[in-house]
Amino acid sequence: MFKDRAEWLLDLVFPPRCPLCDRILLKEEGMICASCKKLLPWSSEPRCGKCGRKLTDKRTEYCRGCCGTSHHFVQGECTFVYEGNLRDSILRMKFENRREYIPFFAAAMAQFHEAFLARVKPQTLLPVPLYEEKRKERGFDQCALLAKELSGLTGIRCADRSVVRIKKTKAQKGLDYAARQQNLEGAFQIVDGTELREPLLIVDDIFTTGATIDSLSGALKKNGYSQIFFLALSAPADRA
Repeated sequence: MFKDRAEWLLDLVFPPRCPLCDRILLKEEGMICASCKKLLPWSSEPRCGKCGRKLTDKRTEYCRGCCGTSHHFVQGECTFVYEGNLRDSILRMKFENRREYIPFFAAAMAQFHEAFLARVKPQTLLPVPLYEEKRKERGFDQCALLAKELSGLTGIRCADRSVVRIKKTKAQKGLDYAARQQNLEGAFQIVDGTELREPLLIVDDIFTTGATIDSLSGALKKNGYSQIFFLALSAPADRA
């Protein structure tokens, strides 16, 4: 009863808002307003057979990035196309500390990738870690929170302290795949004594070129892991 009253008071002072348009939600709307729910940019078919980003050309099997790149991961999927209000929402979550969006994002991932999770049967969730200095500056690690929420929804163990980012990398925006790879070389390290159950499922927020997930997958491979998959909350659509 005390918890219910505390939640009621919290909602009164900080009413839940739609993660996309940011307006105050009606109680019956749940986690997203009715208007935005209809406009969610799901990464639906056709999708790249390797990374899962949305394709604009139905005649192709893979996106341009995956056609010319040998990835370290086996396969991955992306929930949303990184565009419009959805893109703005993710940026607010990351840079304006809107972590209240995370339950909605995790629920969307669990729902959209239900078939993928049933096929892959991952045993461990691994969030892409932030560099410690950046985590302290931001106040939270959005991928770790996303993976923990997804863990609660799916029952898959979250190993959020098993991998650390040991290199302070410069901003990836504007860099091509090769430059991002070089920037991320040696960025990730598996914590000594860590034993992870495969298949592994990396959790990330934005999949752009795949360089970050490849760098983490490469570090995992060096430690003897091979069944490496990923889920990303969003990815830009492949442009023909």
